Amino acid sequence: MSKQGKKIKKVLIVIASYSAFRDPLEKAFKSLGIKTSCFDNRKTTLFEKLFFGLSMIYSPFYSLATKHINNRLMKVVEFMKPDLVLVSKGENLFATTIKEISQKTIIVNWFTDYFANFKEIENWLSACSFFFTGDRADVRAYRAKGYKKLYCLPYAGPELAFSANKKKYNVVFIGTFNREREYSFEKLDRFNLKIWGNKKWEKSKLRKNYMGKWLTSNEVTQILKNSKIVVNNHQNRVLNLRVYEATSAGALLITDYSDDLPHMYKIGSEVIVYKNKNDLFNKVKYYLENNSQREKIAKAGYKRQNKNHTYEKRIKEMIKIIN
Repeated sequence: MSKQGKKIKKVLIVIASYSAFRDPLEKAFKSLGIKTSCFDNRKTTLFEKLFFGLSMIYSPFYSLATKHINNRLMKVVEFMKPDLVLVSKGENLFATTIKEISQKTIIVNWFTDYFANFKEIENWLSACSFFFTGDRADVRAYRAKGYKKLYCLPYAGPELAFSANKKKYNVVFIGTFNREREYSFEKLDRFNLKIWGNKKWEKSKLRKNYMGKWLTSNEVTQILKNSKIVVNNHQNRVLNLRVYEATSAGALLITDYSDDLPHMYKIGSEVIVYKNKNDLFNKVKYYLENNSQREKIAKAGYKRQNKNHTYEKRIKEMIKIIN
């Protein structure tokens, strides 16, 4: 039930059009019989682009442009009158805007990042009707500070048909460049590692493995479905999206450890964890040479994802908490 005692029938999703979450969120709500509209808080008007450009000369123009985006969102809320406003992260939304929306309807944030990276986090926590994050440690820490409407809601993966077709890629990594990843993956060149991500990979030791582009959400899915092994490396303690995407695509996930991982998957039988660079090399080598074991674990990870970690299940949990 919504704030007004009505069933949630209409949702406004505040999300960038390029976000990997947009399509699966819309599909999840649709499967539950809930209508959605989207507001792209990253798409700018000509007026806003002008002010963002001028902010390079005079910094207050940046706030003016951002305020204009917030005002456009308020007009959409007032016109649409949604039962629920779901914000995906929404770093450029003012706490005052969120608070104003909360006076009209329920507004929640599904915050898909590490709290420590954002100075405004406590203001957003205070302004939202409910706040969701995938990091259990952040939930414990901020609930101890008194933020009682904060809940753990991890990432999810798309619902895909399992394919046992021949995979064209041995080992892939999809993600941004950093030195730790470069160091961890450099020995995987022997296994014809393929990397998709930002252009910083072009100047790395693995530049020959870089495939030269950033992928759309649909392209990510197709690459993962055609991969025997997906390697993963977290940039912070939050269990990242690639964990769920790789298992949903039926690939074997070999990832570094995250404290939340054992809550989501059975390590060793549904996903594989590596301890260091040499351990990663040895495990990739072993599972490329042992097809039946690799496929058995990949299928178990796929089944776990489809049973427990779909967007539809996450949205149902969110609505249950709101109710």
